[in-house]
Amino acid sequence: MAKNSQENDSEKVKVIIGKMVQKADLTVRPVISAFDFTQSRSANIKRLDQFNVLILEKCAEFLGIPLADKDNFKIFTKPTLMDRIYLGFKAMMPARCGECSEEYVIDHEPNIAPFFSCLFSLFSRFS
Repeated sequence: MAKNSQENDSEKVKVIIGKMVQKADLTVRPVISAFDFTQSRSANIKRLDQFNVLILEKCAEFLGIPLADKDNFKIFTKPTLMDRIYLGFKAMMPARCGECSEEYVIDHEPNIAPFFSCLFSLFSRFS
């Protein structure tokens, strides 16, 4: 039974990534495709490292990750940008509520701002 659940989760993730690829600009698609939900954080960061900062910034914008503070100063180095993009991808994956065990998926709507931001990561992902 657990294997069937894992296969189901795998299919859900593939659908989510496929939808993001369809919505993304051509320059961002390879970055999204490089994300491998079966791999560790460090393996995914290595995969993201192949892209230059300009492409990573476009991906961050696509995910709704702000690139500058309120005074318009850039707030990321390449390593922190890659980490935030990884967390942005993880935020789009299916998850279970720790309180009620309900599964939820955040639909990626780049033009619609969510109601809440995560206080830990400051990434807006809760709508």
